[in-house]
This record gives sequence, structure tokens and C-alpha cells, in this order.
Amino acid sequence: MRKIVPLLVLLITVLCFSSCASTDATRTISVSGKGTVSVQPDMAAFGLTITQLGATTSEAQNATNKKIAEVMGILADNGVENENISTTNLSLYADYSWKDNIRILNGQCCSQTLQVKVRNLDALGKIIDNLGTVNEIEFGSISFDKWDKKDAYLQARKAAVEDAVAKAGVYAQGFSLERGKPLAISEGLYESQPLIRNAKSAMMLVGDMASTETPVGNLNVEAVITVVFEMK
Repeated sequence: MRKIVPLLVLLITVLCFSSCASTDATRTISVSGKGTVSVQPDMAAFGLTITQLGATTSEAQNATNKKIAEVMGILADNGVENENISTTNLSLYADYSWKDNIRILNGQCCSQTLQVKVRNLDALGKIIDNLGTVNEIEFGSISFDKWDKKDAYLQARKAAVEDAVAKAGVYAQGFSLERGKPLAISEGLYESQPLIRNAKSAMMLVGDMASTETPVGNLNVEAVITVVFEMK
């Protein structure tokens, strides 16, 4: 009998602890919130490549350097500062062709790619037209973006918070509960996808084509958060 009494006391204690733990358990709900803000781009970026073939590497380099100097002059004349021009690729290689299963050396190549950022969108069309006067230039696609997106991200965050609160409120009302305070907040990735516009190759004289137009459109900045709310 003495052994049974301590066992009963232990069992009652465990049951009471389990009952209290289940009573104190906090109901929660996890929801995501998304905020999207549309902004007007104020800058453009594009890449251009110049590749020259020469009998020697030095000859190919000199020819490429002359073209690059011509491009840099055009960009400077249109207000593009050096800090907004960067070299993303510079390569030297031998150029071959095949004839009757025999590899033939055509010469040496020098290729250089520039990445250009244009802050004045009003000058973009003229810049493209002027670059079109440079023969043997490969012009890539144009992307439009906003230089400073701090305010846009702030607005997107606020919209994401409002979205998460509204979702939690809907679920609380649907289950006859009351939304409580947030217990955890995690921030997702911010997405700012630059607008891409295809551009024709500028390997022709500007006199042979109409003036370039560059419609911009709007850019979406997004913020995503996940919030865990207490539910009462």
C-alpha cells in the first residue's frame, strides 16, 4: 500500500502538469504579406561589344581600341560620365574556320564589352542613334530601372504589412477568434525586375534608319514578409 500511494501522487502530478500545459498553449497563425509599388524608371543600362580581327594580336587590339575610343567619345558628348561605364569582358583569342575538315587560322581577335548606364533617359534615343554610326558594333538589349529605390521599398514594406494584417484578420474572423500581437516577423526577398527592351543591332549607319524611340513603361518593386500572429 505504501508503494501505491507515491505512484498515485506522481500520476496526479503529471496529469495536472499536462492539463496546465495544454491550457497555456498559444494559438498562432502564420501568414504572408506582399506589397507592390509601381515606379517610373529614371535610368537605362545596356551592353555593347566590339570585336576586331587582325593578322596579329596587337593589330586586333589597336583596331578594337580605336572603336572603343570612338564609343567613349560619343557617350561623353551625350553626358554619360566615366563612372557609369565599365568593362565587363576583354578577351583575346585566335579565330579559326573549317574547310574540308581542315582548321584554318583566320587571324587574331580582340573583343571588349562595355556596360553603360544612362541617367538621362531623354538622351537615350540620341545616344543609340550616335552609336549606330560606329560600324561593327554589337548592341544588346536595354534594361530600365530606378536609380534610388529606397522610398519604393519602404512603401512596399508598408503595403506588405497591411496585407499580412488583413489576411490574419480574415482567418481570425472565420474561426471566431481574435487576432493578437505578432510573435515573429521574417522578411522575404525584395524583387525589382528591370524592364527589358530588345534592341536591334547597331551595325548600320544612322542615316539608313529612323530616329530611335525608347518607350519606358513602369517598374514594379515588391516586398514579401511572413508574420506569425497570436490568435486568442
